[in-house]
Amino acid sequence: MKENVIDTIRVFNKSHKSRRTEAAFRDHIATSLGAEFVDAQVRPTASYSLIPIDSLQVRDWLERDSLLPSGAKHRCLKSLQSLPKEVFIANRLSDISYDFRIESPGWDIFVEFHEAQHRQLSDRRPKPVYDDSGRTLYVPRGLQRLLRDLWRIQVSQNLVIVWSDWFEANRDSFELTLAGGFQEYGLTDRFSFTQFCS
Repeated sequence: MKENVIDTIRVFNKSHKSRRTEAAFRDHIATSLGAEFVDAQVRPTASYSLIPIDSLQVRDWLERDSLLPSGAKHRCLKSLQSLPKEVFIANRLSDISYDFRIESPGWDIFVEFHEAQHRQLSDRRPKPVYDDSGRTLYVPRGLQRLLRDLWRIQVSQNLVIVWSDWFEANRDSFELTLAGGFQEYGLTDRFSFTQFCS
């Protein structure tokens, strides 16, 4: 019996007509990798776990950060004060998504394509996070987005974050490296998780 072996590269992404820059990025990586595009929602693999985020560590990182907008940062810090030390970003893995998954022989890579809202933290709409008993706690969407990104960095063995402004400036020369670990492509004078989490 023949095993089901991936012999082509496939790029999974759920298309959204309103996300033109993300669509340009998807087309770029699919073309540059010679990949087949699959229009599908991207969820974490079953091997990932819903580990908690340390809210005290996030507060420390926010207090040391000098690149995020000060007003939004202040709102996030205020919200974090009311949270327990351990915060869960979801109750089920199926409630979390990634922008892209690249499936190739020997690699399974998740990619997040981040636009400005990921560094502005300006969305104030209340969104849920959870304590260790599963109780719902509400935080501003900007903070929820930050916590979800930090979870992805913690649990994803192969994660790439590409900032949209960096992509716009480098699209002619950008080639995604199919390698393990964490990679981030961003402008040096802007917020990055590499800098934030150090």
